[in-house]
Amino acid sequence: GKLSEICEWFARNCESLAIFVDKRGIPCYSVQEKMRIIRRLDGRFMQAYMTQPRKRLLTYLQNHADETLTAGQISEDLPEISVSAVYRNLSALEQDGTVRKVAKSGSREVFFQYMKAEECKDHLHLSCKKCGKTFHMDEAETEALLGSIAKLDGFTVDRSDTVLYGVCESCAEKTNQTEEKTEE
Repeated sequence: GKLSEICEWFARNCESLAIFVDKRGIPCYSVQEKMRIIRRLDGRFMQAYMTQPRKRLLTYLQNHADETLTAGQISEDLPEISVSAVYRNLSALEQDGTVRKVAKSGSREVFFQYMKAEECKDHLHLSCKKCGKTFHMDEAETEALLGSIAKLDGFTVDRSDTVLYGVCESCAEKTNQTEEKTEE
C-alpha cells in the first residue's frame, strides 16, 4: 500500500542518513534493512498496517463491546493468536483510543473494553465489581444524572470515559441468597 511505497522511497533515497543503524550501531545499506528499521521506529505510525491477528481481535472486541475482558480471557477465546500478539495489539489499540484499559480497585488484573461501538458513545457505563460485566446506563437516567451534576456543581462529565462501579442486580441477588442460607 501507500505506507509501503513511502518506506521504500525513504529507504532508497536516504542513503547518507546516519539514522540507519541496526541494534548494534552498525550502518545499514540495503533497502530491505532500511525498510525494516523504518517499520520498527514507531509502531504507532504503522497502525494502518492491519494484520490478520489484529483483524480477528477487533472483530472479537466488537462482538463483546459491552464486556470488560482480561487479555487472558481474550487469549483463551482466540487460541489462534499468541498471547504476546494479544498484549501487543491491545496496547496499540489502547494508544489509538479503540480500547480502554481499566484496572479495578482491589485487583491487580487489567481489563480492556472496546470503545468504538456506536451504542457506547452517549452512555455512561456501569461495571460490576463482582462479575466484571459492563452495562449501559439508561439514556434518560444518564441525562438526568449528568444534568444534575452540571446544574449543581457546574461540572461537565465526559461520557466517553466514565465508568461507575458497583454490583449488578444478578450478583446482588446471589449475594442475598448466600446470606439468607447462612442465616438459616
